[in-house]
Amino acid sequence: MKAAHSTLFLCFSLPLCAFGQEQASSGIHAISLSHQQYRETFEFENSTQNLNVSGPGFQYSYGQASYSVGFNYQMADDHKQVRYPVLDRQFSLMLETEGYGAFVQYYLGQAWLGISVQKSIEINEYDFASPNIAIKNQNEINTSSLSLDAGYGWYFERSQLSIYGQLSQQYNEEKTLYVESRDVLNIRSASQDSSFIDEEALLASITLDYGFYNDLSFINPDLQLATNINVTHISSLSGNAHIQQNSRYNLPNSQLSQSAEELTVDNQQDSTRYGFQVSVQGMQNSVSFAVNIEDDQDMADAYFSVSVGTQF
Repeated sequence: MKAAHSTLFLCFSLPLCAFGQEQASSGIHAISLSHQQYRETFEFENSTQNLNVSGPGFQYSYGQASYSVGFNYQMADDHKQVRYPVLDRQFSLMLETEGYGAFVQYYLGQAWLGISVQKSIEINEYDFASPNIAIKNQNEINTSSLSLDAGYGWYFERSQLSIYGQLSQQYNEEKTLYVESRDVLNIRSASQDSSFIDEEALLASITLDYGFYNDLSFINPDLQLATNINVTHISSLSGNAHIQQNSRYNLPNSQLSQSAEELTVDNQQDSTRYGFQVSVQGMQNSVSFAVNIEDDQDMADAYFSVSVGTQF
């Protein structure tokens, strides 16, 4: 079994944070619930099979005028089983992910500095069975990361432009187990192969984001519509890495952060991705929809998410 180059689920994201200046002195709590979905492609036996991986996320943050802190939890999975009664064969696919993280950010006028830690686990398994052969292939990836980021924003009457970078130190443990058993002329044989890879990776990225917003006073005087477009260039400086990039969208008197996806990039390779987000925000509540896609991906393989948030 071979997993095609595609978007993987990212188990860490920055939470939704909004800070009204008149409330900043007393601090603001923000909670966001989200749902993410993407397609993972597997290739085996000259055929292609897809899993539509999806799951919920929870994010909490507390912020004041000069800083914010928060944590999150996310999970997603999908399972597929196919049987061919005429051929007396069957196979199953499974992919599960789970992760959590925490962050601290400091705001210095129109600039910001941040540090975050995250941990995630991804397990995918393929099982195949026929009268004469049974195969199990399981892969587990454990990832821990420490990231530093910094950025600066320019704000105009109805738009904003920001640029920010991130440097991440990542620790990856990958375990693979392959078990095969055969029955030939009533003689059963079995074989097992396993591997363990322990690797560090250093990642760097830079993002350019442009956003514009409009009042929705014809619906409600407190509503506004924000649209953001961004491009991110990511480099693996050393090691084979699962790359993470958090996209930040700045609105008037507020900070809105939306999770993005994870992908695998080999040592010394680069990747470019594009993001689009539409948000409707009120004084306390918000609804957001986001799409992220790599430059060599089909839209069907893009990462989609929708989230709702509130602050108090």
